[in-house]
Amino acid sequence: MKSIKEVLEEYFKGGDAPPVGEVINLQKQWAQLVGPVVSKNSEPLSLKGNRLVIWVRNSSWANELSLMTSELLTKLRTNDLCKNVEEIRFTLRKS
Repeated sequence: MKSIKEVLEEYFKGGDAPPVGEVINLQKQWAQLVGPVVSKNSEPLSLKGNRLVIWVRNSSWANELSLMTSELLTKLRTNDLCKNVEEIRFTLRKS
């Protein structure tokens, strides 16, 4: 029997979606990388090439985190999954 991860990776194979495991691993490490307050109000949604898309709770958090982009990039680049991230986009939509 295939794992959910394998089924999803097969489904998205050839598409624009990143490997499912990368985003899941990043979500698991999110609080460690960005701290408890930021992690309670944001979540990584996708990692494609050098662009990270982050869901934020509301427009105030989008504004706050956009002002912290340099600091976030520094913290995120300590993680192997994010070492090549050059751009962060914030969104209020989870899908």
